[in-house]
Amino acid sequence: MTLPSTDILERVISQATEILRKRCGPDLTLVHPQIVKDATRMIVARAGVRATTLPCASVIVKVIRDDPATGFTEWASLAFLADRPAARRLVPGWLGGDIDQRLFVIADLGPGDTLQDVLRTSTRAAAERVLHGMAQQMARLHVATVAAEDDFLRVRQALPAVHTSGRRHEATAWLAASDRLVAWLTAVGCGVPSGFDECLAQIAAAYAEPTGWLGFTHGDPAPSNAYVTGDAVWLLDFEYGAFRHVLYDITAWNILCPLPLRQVQLLRRAFQAELGAAFPLAQAAESFDHAWALLCAYRGLALLTWVAPTVLAADRPFVGDWSARQAVLAAVTRTAAATAAVASLSPLTTAIDALQAALRARWREFDGVGDVATRWPALEDAG
Repeated sequence: MTLPSTDILERVISQATEILRKRCGPDLTLVHPQIVKDATRMIVARAGVRATTLPCASVIVKVIRDDPATGFTEWASLAFLADRPAARRLVPGWLGGDIDQRLFVIADLGPGDTLQDVLRTSTRAAAERVLHGMAQQMARLHVATVAAEDDFLRVRQALPAVHTSGRRHEATAWLAASDRLVAWLTAVGCGVPSGFDECLAQIAAAYAEPTGWLGFTHGDPAPSNAYVTGDAVWLLDFEYGAFRHVLYDITAWNILCPLPLRQVQLLRRAFQAELGAAFPLAQAAESFDHAWALLCAYRGLALLTWVAPTVLAADRPFVGDWSARQAVLAAVTRTAAATAAVASLSPLTTAIDALQAALRARWREFDGVGDVATRWPALEDAG
């Protein structure tokens, strides 16, 4: 039986108070509590703090419900990052947790807006400042976690519901889904060029063993998972945090939530400049462009395995106002552009170019649309 919200809130705040008193002493009190989210995956509450030793005016309390793998991954991510001084201005501060109660407490960042809010309501100049800041913060996250995978794994493996996956498992699953890519080519009458399978193997290997590019990644860099307070940009909700190729997150903005090309270039420049502090390969345009191509291909082809060719006949919603056809054509277009200059991926580029041409011939609603990107009011502003 689901408890009424008032009963949930009372229990959650009582447990959070107990956790924080162990850190700050018996005088700590949580005041003005409220439920922020009451969902099947997680309960989220907020409360003010009356204490002199806690470095925040309010806290966020999270209770893990029916998806402990992602819930405890967020726990592990924030607890791991709390021990890395260079990461403390990137993510909410870790304050403690109770494994048995499946509850943890983090610092509340205070009033602000998500990147999604900014992209919907701000000016282009303001939105681009936030995007620039977000790209820097994403790179700083990777820089702060160089050579620390074992530290993260120790934290994660001490918690329940440890994922059996990881980048190697993900790469294997990605490669095993290649028949879905061939299904797209077959459905529009395109052949599979010689060397196509070798291209897929090269991409999977680069993802599974990202030598020179390994760092801690957010895993789900959606517009709602970046938060802006004043001039600061924070990264939120690390339910898919893991060590992966460090271009995994940033390429999502080119492929999965494709910003206009102007803003993609802004993100790339800011990200690459920050990343070079700890990743020598990022300092050279040639090696960065090659890694960019491989990860864009990984992301773009992954999307083609999520959407079946049935959308050839009838479009359907995908995410928000974004349709499945828009998502597919954007991924195909951006993947082809990213891989065009990489000779070892030429069979893949040939196949993707042919798929793009076939889709445009069928989907006349995209006539005259050279690049398919998500539409955000702020980015259409002339300022």
